[in-house]
Amino acid sequence: MQRLIYIFLIIFTAGIAASAQNVVLYDDFEGGIGLWQTTGWGLTENYSFSPTHSLTESPFGNYYSDTILTASTITGANLTPYLGARLELQARWEIEQGFDFCWIEASRDGLVWVPLGSLTGTNQTWQLRQYDLGAFAGLPNVRLRFRFISDPLYAFDGVNIDNVTVFGLPDDQSGPLILHRGPEAYQGSVGARHLLAEVWDASGISEEHLYYQLDGGGFVESPQDSILGENYYHTIPAQEAGTLVEYYFQASDAAPQPHVSLSDTFAYLAGQMLIMDDGVSENILEGPPGTLAAVRFLTHNAGYVTSALVRMYTDPGHPLDSIAVYVWADSSGFPGPVLAGPFMLWPASTPEEPEAWSWVDLRSAALIAPDTFHVGLQMATTGSVSLAAVSMDQPPVFLRSSAAYQSGWQAVTEGDLHIRAVVGDFTPNAVPQFPPLSFRENSMP
Repeated sequence: MQRLIYIFLIIFTAGIAASAQNVVLYDDFEGGIGLWQTTGWGLTENYSFSPTHSLTESPFGNYYSDTILTASTITGANLTPYLGARLELQARWEIEQGFDFCWIEASRDGLVWVPLGSLTGTNQTWQLRQYDLGAFAGLPNVRLRFRFISDPLYAFDGVNIDNVTVFGLPDDQSGPLILHRGPEAYQGSVGARHLLAEVWDASGISEEHLYYQLDGGGFVESPQDSILGENYYHTIPAQEAGTLVEYYFQASDAAPQPHVSLSDTFAYLAGQMLIMDDGVSENILEGPPGTLAAVRFLTHNAGYVTSALVRMYTDPGHPLDSIAVYVWADSSGFPGPVLAGPFMLWPASTPEEPEAWSWVDLRSAALIAPDTFHVGLQMATTGSVSLAAVSMDQPPVFLRSSAAYQSGWQAVTEGDLHIRAVVGDFTPNAVPQFPPLSFRENSMP
């Protein structure tokens, strides 16, 4: 169940030209897959748009459950002479709706991939799909990638792709490309946050801005620290522990009629995040309603316990239900008396992101962190589901996890549960009064 982090890009376009276009890259898969670097993908003659072959992630039958398969161009499209670009392909697919996906992505360097769109559900007739590549115009090696992700349950025939075509266009019809590696799992910092965004447009950049807000209080602008080529630098000032900081970038190109792009909105929690897992989900701890799960943290003079983060898992066999978050004192290495809670939380996980991190604000408890304490949850508090699950890595590294159902607490020896805490200093009387919320993690490959 490895989880990839994605960089998302929102591009506002003025339309796609239907004329004066040049074919820059084309593959109908009749000459093999030499253009592509693949894991699992191959050619099939079972379906094709023209003439006899197509590319598929499952050339020998249904795709496998719980897998990630990619097909990436080895040499990309040279869009240097163009101000605009478009990707076209023919596709047919039979994919578990809402839980398995084929993502279509592009990259300027093969490292940071920008999602252009996705396929899920069933469409068994060939369909022309078009994706705007205008933000990549003017770049010399624009690579494409098909990334197929399946969950642990149902498997179907998969996807077939044919006649992949990249067109170069003479007109700038799209906003700038904005690339930024956002925080993972809301991980913040004690001090100021220094941010970098790469911003590119074939027509040049006329404006670039960073806006941020604190605890939902309204966005304000952070001025630029410096500009170095395509790199734009900003700083968000230090905040008290537990503050939710959300931010996004905005850029305008220098075309005669400027186009504007917005990055995704990223988020982090200020303060020191206590982490007793390796961040890679490889298994789940599942249990019926009422199951308790917790992680033990050791610290010293850390200030307040301001936030808790949990990573609930969902699929058709593990639907979501509300959870209750607690902080417990330590009792011989296991959770003891309740120090704070319950804080009710609806998990942020979705079919598209089945293991998203959710967070809950604990500042209203004004709890000073003991040297040893436990943070955790009670699963499925309404009892509306038969089985719930929390993510964990495997094998364990820290061995700080425990669970209980009906009987007493027991050590979780199979792995480290994905439950975290944020600690640090804040002013209790100055905390905004709003109920605990969960936010979907904003950084998605």
